[in-house]
Amino acid sequence: MPMKQLYLHVGAPKTGTTSIQNALDQRRQELKQLGILYPTSAASHCAQHRIAFGLRRQVDPATGDVPDAVLEIEAVRAEFGQSGAHTVILSSEGLFSLPKESIDLIHKRFEDLDTKVVAYIRRQDEMLISTFNQRIKSPEIPFRSSFAELMQASKKLPDLNYKNQLHKWSLIFGRKNVVVRCYELAEDVVEDFRKTVEIPIRLTTAGRPARLNARLGTEAVHFMRLTKFLVADPGMKKKLFGWSRKWLNWNLGPAMNEDERRQVLALFKDDNGFVFERYLRMQNLYDPDMVLNRLPAAQD
Repeated sequence: MPMKQLYLHVGAPKTGTTSIQNALDQRRQELKQLGILYPTSAASHCAQHRIAFGLRRQVDPATGDVPDAVLEIEAVRAEFGQSGAHTVILSSEGLFSLPKESIDLIHKRFEDLDTKVVAYIRRQDEMLISTFNQRIKSPEIPFRSSFAELMQASKKLPDLNYKNQLHKWSLIFGRKNVVVRCYELAEDVVEDFRKTVEIPIRLTTAGRPARLNARLGTEAVHFMRLTKFLVADPGMKKKLFGWSRKWLNWNLGPAMNEDERRQVLALFKDDNGFVFERYLRMQNLYDPDMVLNRLPAAQD
């Protein structure tokens, strides 16, 4: 009897994960009829984030508790066993930069399944812009640094070093079981994911899915940073942020000129070259010496 299948979608963050998770959530019942389970167990905001929260010892913002990762995994296993499905898909970008011991725990808990780890990578300059926007526009995150300060810290951001993160997953699950996709080459990231995990039905209508995490405009960035400096009350911050979403410019991200983009990509040139060669069998598309606008425009 063939082993049952687990697809473990680990991110990386800011690579269309929200779009993928929402699409899977919306097609949950149709997928189940096809023998593919997208569990309700361990779920927070349409994905199995409670496993990642537990492994990271983080509070689930939806419930206020710190989950027990082992109990969350066992709940998923129980739901999978009762479903009669042959395939289970788990998704959380919070898994991407886990330490090796946490990845090893996941491996041991699912060692009876044929597991494929699916990860998307994205140019680090675009990742920085998207990360900055996400942190600034979230009133509950106490982040108020400037974009220039975030750029200076880029080398220390673990999610940006794809070589290091993918190596941990490959070391524990095996290189052949780690599937890496390039975000910029996926015209429709949801459709790309569907084909990668062999889902036989479309998850969305044709074309690139709607952007679920819009970028901040310059006006909104300045307003939200100022709000975080001056307003302490969480309720008032949410009201002010809501007002800014309605009235301020949300069409542009923070400026990043070509020299700055090359500077960021140069930090990761060798590591990116290794990732493209080993996992994607192609030249390094993130090489700063290449024309930066050669790739399709990225979306948040």
